[in-house]
Amino acid sequence: MSLSRFMCLRALLLSGSIALLGTTIVQANDNILRPEIGVPLQQAKTALAARRYNAAIASVNAAEIVPHKSSYEAYVIAQMKAAIATKTGNVTEAFKAYDALINDPKTSSKDREKMLSAEISLAYKAKNYSAAARSAERYIKEFGPNEQTNLLLTQAFYLDHNWPKTLRAAQDSIALSQKAGRMPSETELQIYALVANRVKDQARATQAYTLLVQHYPKPKYWQNLIQTLLANRTLPPASIFNLQRFRFVTHNLKDPAEIKDMVERAVQLGHPTLALSLLNQAYSWHLMGQGTTKKQDDHFHAFIAKRAEDAKAALNDRVKEAENSALAKPSLIEGYNLVLAGKKEQGLALMNSGLEKKPVSHDQALLDYALAQNDAGQTSEALKTLQQIKGTSPAATMARLWSIQWQAKSPKN
Repeated sequence: MSLSRFMCLRALLLSGSIALLGTTIVQANDNILRPEIGVPLQQAKTALAARRYNAAIASVNAAEIVPHKSSYEAYVIAQMKAAIATKTGNVTEAFKAYDALINDPKTSSKDREKMLSAEISLAYKAKNYSAAARSAERYIKEFGPNEQTNLLLTQAFYLDHNWPKTLRAAQDSIALSQKAGRMPSETELQIYALVANRVKDQARATQAYTLLVQHYPKPKYWQNLIQTLLANRTLPPASIFNLQRFRFVTHNLKDPAEIKDMVERAVQLGHPTLALSLLNQAYSWHLMGQGTTKKQDDHFHAFIAKRAEDAKAALNDRVKEAENSALAKPSLIEGYNLVLAGKKEQGLALMNSGLEKKPVSHDQALLDYALAQNDAGQTSEALKTLQQIKGTSPAATMARLWSIQWQAKSPKN
């Protein structure tokens, strides 16, 4: 994965830290540096600016061996050592110096923040990812989360192969972006998905790929999401059909055998008219009724058409039964069938009454109602219904997918 964003961040942090250290030495007017310390430190500063690193190290060492240093003199020496170690890439010495400075009460909160940032970057550059993560966690604890530090923390845990902490950090960072109204980083979502798959955490993998298709709708993410959903062997029949239907309308289900299975499931769920509509669409897309299987497909089509015709003839009687039933399911099924028969308002009203009868799965019932609203041409209202479905249930996942699909198809203002 590309680390360009981290490189840019690192460059900013390092340059900022060096400037900070140098300025502090020059402007030390509220404390006194004895000449035997101040002179070599100024020489070290000059040599560092000229990139004469050995001379800079020799000068700061000369200042350090002076006995009976005041706390201020020791503090300024530590600043210069940190600056030189940072410039020369001596991570061990830089960490020692920065830790001393960060823990010193003379360091202001603003300077401590910059030094912690420099520590994170130094450790990351040296591929000491556990140290980078520790410093990043301390930074977040003391100064609060921010997009760059949270992103770097996720990356550090990932590169350190610490999967539980990677998932936790990624979740925190994604939540931070969502709260601020920003798109989560694509890199971070990729990491979240990869690690969730690695530890076989299907719920998190589904969440990650759902966010990827929402914010970065690339074909590979759609494929990954669908494969993740298909791997769930515990999906209820309604969710399996919903996933098949979604794949079909997004042109990710093209196999005739799978199309037949989808159509048969629609009949089993009490919607033969919907089954016929989907089958007719498959014919119009030349996915069925072609070549050597035409005769078999046509026989299947005739069978489904007969089921739809019989259901239409019995619809009024079944609607009356649903209206008089205390159960939610008949009202939800027959209400949807009324919508598909062109009686949109009557059908949605009957489904609404079904929602009030405490359906076994309220999420699934809301999803069916939203699908009926969309089929009735009320997409904006359907999207509002989908927003009521929270959590990580299969119906909630499908609600998010349909929402993404409908929003993508809606005209932009």
